[in-house]
Amino acid sequence: MKYTILITCAGGSLKSHEGFFLKNFSKYKKNISLVGLDLKPHKIKKNIFQARIKSPSPKKIIPYKKFMFSSIKKYQVNLVIPGSDEEAYVLSLYKKEFEKLGCVV
Repeated sequence: MKYTILITCAGGSLKSHEGFFLKNFSKYKKNISLVGLDLKPHKIKKNIFQARIKSPSPKKIIPYKKFMFSSIKKYQVNLVIPGSDEEAYVLSLYKKEFEKLGCVV
């Protein structure tokens, strides 16, 4: 089975390292696709993430929620790894709704 993982704040160095580990050293490395999301998508490393997405600010909860639902559906995301407290907070508010889409947050 193929898994799609969406990592937020993917332009930061820590998230790039997480993505690198998942793609190269994880026991699932052959079965994952990575989607990187950041306010500045040009900072997301092309060689690690298959898709790079510009995200809205999580400070605007409703637009961020709608954006995340749309992205999860579009890329068939199975797992979201939030990279900031603000994103984790918004995602936690709608956790059950994301799970209905087959996505773990």
